[in-house]
Amino acid sequence: MPSWRTVYAWIAKDVDGLAARIAQARELGHDAIAEQCLDIADDEQHDWVNTRKGVLTNDVAIGRAKLQIHTRLQLLAKWNPKKYGEKQDINLTGKLDVAATILAARKRSGTN
Repeated sequence: MPSWRTVYAWIAKDVDGLAARIAQARELGHDAIAEQCLDIADDEQHDWVNTRKGVLTNDVAIGRAKLQIHTRLQLLAKWNPKKYGEKQDINLTGKLDVAATILAARKRSGTN
């Protein structure tokens, strides 16, 4: 198996269309990790524990599952922010008189 440096060199040179194939593989891998998050969230197998007091929630297992999901989502947001990052919607309203703003700035700086 080639070293990672060799593979990255091949990607940089796009040997045999490798860059596109790697990008597609990464995309599929990201989707697989997102699916893992759903699987972890849906798995109730270790959420309950039988004790002498009866059936209780297993806070350790639930906490671990939350951490696993959170970690995967954080990585996905870093690796593919367009698809998995938080959406930001910035809407500006109001009026701006550009000419007046420029004139005021020129007055403050002492230039015309």
